[in-house]
Amino acid sequence: MESCNEFLERLKEIAAFGYQKTHRIGDTGIGKTLEDWRYGR
Repeated sequence: MESCNEFLERLKEIAAFGYQKTHRIGDTGIGKTLEDWRYGR
């Protein structure tokens, strides 16, 4: 990401999805889910 502002804009886009069930249980669940979204899994 190029800047803090770009990060905040992407974070707002993700927040607009609302509640999403994670793809994996535990501490790594949200990271796995975000990776899957990014790579279209």
